[in-house]
Amino acid sequence: MTEAIILEQKSTSASTNRSVSNKRLYIFPTQHGLIFALMLIVMLMGSVNYTNSMAYMLTFLLASLYIVCMLHTYRNLKGMVLKTNNAKPVFAGETAEFPLILINRTTTDRHSVVIHPWPKKRIGKRMQYRGAEYSNIVPGEIHKGTIPVMTQVRGRLRPGRLRIYSTYPLGLFRAWSYMDCSNYCLVYPKPEGSTELPQYSQDPTRDHYGEQIGADDFIGVRQYKPGDSIKNIDWKALAKEQGVLIKRFSGSGARQLLFHWGHTKHLGDNEKRLSQLALWIIIAEQEGLRYSLELPDIKIPIGNGDSHRHQSLRALALAEYGN
Repeated sequence: MTEAIILEQKSTSASTNRSVSNKRLYIFPTQHGLIFALMLIVMLMGSVNYTNSMAYMLTFLLASLYIVCMLHTYRNLKGMVLKTNNAKPVFAGETAEFPLILINRTTTDRHSVVIHPWPKKRIGKRMQYRGAEYSNIVPGEIHKGTIPVMTQVRGRLRPGRLRIYSTYPLGLFRAWSYMDCSNYCLVYPKPEGSTELPQYSQDPTRDHYGEQIGADDFIGVRQYKPGDSIKNIDWKALAKEQGVLIKRFSGSGARQLLFHWGHTKHLGDNEKRLSQLALWIIIAEQEGLRYSLELPDIKIPIGNGDSHRHQSLRALALAEYGN
């Protein structure tokens, strides 16, 4: 196996795994390290000029400390294993949290290891990328954390290249390496616009009678299906250990909503239209309504619940006809 700081890749569509080794492990003095080296040169020149044996001894003692510090900084990072995964979907403007796992597979403790996306970027006065710091990692221990990344636009957000570095033990040297992260976060359009929903469909689907959310007559319960909204769960039946049941209603409350691309034509800007549709989807879910979504290139059938919500918002996030 080749020893390289960022080799031994075992990646899938959901995770990326890298092991830190020495062919791509870089090390260079920090600002304090450069000042320390300059001080050693001045001390050596003074020792030679005054032929002072005690000054020689102090200079070489500090120089040996400098070299030992460089070796410890290098070894503190070598052999660490870094693993990342896809982040949970967020709305534009929110912070995406990329799961991060750091594993120490060596036999020595590791200290002060920092991981952050590289290069760093700013949004106004805020740092777009913030790092994750690990203070003490004992042998065989697994540390979990997150890489927070600020989002701006919808779509797939990738953190890109990550940098892992350490300045342990004295901050005189910085050892670092890079990892190309292939994971992503799905960023939904930012929900904005009018809170007034489009008109209900005039012809509810009879095949779904008794499954829609209504405000009139309660006609019974049915078994829970994946994707059903938790707001419709019969909590009393659950407390009686009768299983997870969904309440069924009939009446005017069983009407359905259609969110059509043409409903937002007056907004003009395509990104604003996507944001408006995202807001309507959120409101419909909060009110327990059934809805469908029709875009120029995709049609999502009637439904509700978490899976239906994600399917609809995902279609908006990946739409390729924005401005």
